[in-house]
Amino acid sequence: MKLIGLAALTTLLFSCASSEKVNSLAQCLNDKGATVYGAAGCGYCTKMKEDLGDSVGQIKYIDCGVEPVKCAEEKIEYFPTVIMGDGKRLTGYRSLEKLARDTGCEW
Repeated sequence: MKLIGLAALTTLLFSCASSEKVNSLAQCLNDKGATVYGAAGCGYCTKMKEDLGDSVGQIKYIDCGVEPVKCAEEKIEYFPTVIMGDGKRLTGYRSLEKLARDTGCEW
């Protein structure tokens, strides 16, 4: 019984630490003016949203199926595409660790 309790506590602590890291990354991306462009049928877009979990709402997201004019104006060709406030473009799926590294955010 104690072993199960310890395992549950370890999982909870890891989950909280992970949530804080993800939240910090999302906040950093927001602070840097990031916009994510994607589409409902894009598996990698869905994966990125799942990776970000509850923190996804901190990042501006444009669904190109819903807002095609905005995506055309930004010349979006691949999903997901992240455009930073300084104009830097990142195309394709990245793990959160790689996304942090590529954007200069802490992980």
